[in-house]
Amino acid sequence: NDPHVWLDPQNAKYEMNQIKKALIKADPDNKDYYEANYKKEAARCDELDQQYKKELAQVSKRELVVAHEAFGYLCRAYDLKQIGIEGIQSDSEPDAARMKEIIQFAKKHDVGTIFFEELVSPKVAETIAKEIGAKTAVLDTLEGMSDEDQKAGADYFSVMEENLRTLKKALDN
Repeated sequence: NDPHVWLDPQNAKYEMNQIKKALIKADPDNKDYYEANYKKEAARCDELDQQYKKELAQVSKRELVVAHEAFGYLCRAYDLKQIGIEGIQSDSEPDAARMKEIIQFAKKHDVGTIFFEELVSPKVAETIAKEIGAKTAVLDTLEGMSDEDQKAGADYFSVMEENLRTLKKALDN
């Protein structure tokens, strides 16, 4: 199963609500604080969801070639189709038959960008991109966000907004 449920903002909102409930149960004296924070962040999830719907409804392509199938929830939410160079796990390299299958898919669907994540080596994505004359780009699962990234202001929303810009650029070509 794809564990990356938070890549759909409505799922992230649900997770936030569950966390809020657990915090209130553990610390009922601060219920109003948790409720207010949840309300603010839930509204941001709704805004992000609407932004994704609006922007991705206008793209000309719907197919993504990704290093591994981490984007199932995001694709389902916004009517996109992912094909993973690897399956859910990102710790193996595809065999020659799988590489050929991906290259054929990418050519058939005129894929111009092969996506990989920060925590995964880009070499397989780069090999496929070179073979079909495409580019590579990072599509972030948020799993690799460092303390430095957070200190620089990165958070769920900034990363998801960057993912949207990356998707829109790749799917409009």
